[in-house]
Amino acid sequence: MPKDETANLKKEIAQLNTTLKRVNNFGATFLKGIVAGVGTAIGATIVAAIVVTTIVKVIQSTGVNKFLPESLIISPTNSQE
Repeated sequence: MPKDETANLKKEIAQLNTTLKRVNNFGATFLKGIVAGVGTAIGATIVAAIVVTTIVKVIQSTGVNKFLPESLIISPTNSQE
């Protein structure tokens, strides 16, 4: 193997080691996990709110709520005390 290829390989291996140390840093990995978890929770909350709102509007617009028990109907006049 020529000397210039060996020197090039050593340089690339050194760069790879530096990159691996940065990627495998515990603090950075932990922080990425926290951010991903919070983002997932916020996203799931938004999706759930949209789904529930849509279901409630469909139920109210179709008149199905007339057949539901009083305790399940969500309306401003049915407030919990």
